[in-house]
Amino acid sequence: MFVDLIILFVWQFSDSVKLRARYVYEVQSQPTRLFVPNRQTKNLTDSDPRNGENSAIRNLSHQTNQLKIVFECNSNLNEVWITMLTMYKIILLMYGIYLAWIIRNINVPSMNDSKYLLLSTYTIIICGLGSMTLMQLLKDWPDVVQAFFTIGIIISTCTTQCLLFIPKFKKQL
Repeated sequence: MFVDLIILFVWQFSDSVKLRARYVYEVQSQPTRLFVPNRQTKNLTDSDPRNGENSAIRNLSHQTNQLKIVFECNSNLNEVWITMLTMYKIILLMYGIYLAWIIRNINVPSMNDSKYLLLSTYTIIICGLGSMTLMQLLKDWPDVVQAFFTIGIIISTCTTQCLLFIPKFKKQL
């Protein structure tokens, strides 16, 4: 945690985070079906759109142009700082996998948690990679990105807590 604080302090003082607006221009084409009666029929109830004799169904499409403004908190070297933090966390996770591999053959029942440590580490890696992938794919929708990050954090922490503590409670009972 001390290394995290050092990286975050250096990041804040050397390349501070600022609120920036990013403009996203979207063009959406939405096909619609329109019932158009023939000129011969004057009453719409006389024509049946299913048989096609007195009416025509035309496929029309219209485009909707939309300019969205997405507000982001970024710095000039945002990707570099996030990569540094991510690499540090990956090194910690690999060290955790190494320690779990070392203690896998210990015969003390209260310390034989290597299987659960490995499973929790894999869960953290899968949730982290999934969240980061979705962050890159859905960067135009910050609310969705935040929701996926929150779900990933909740899943990884709950799984880790359950994998580490539930087997110990079962052994005591």
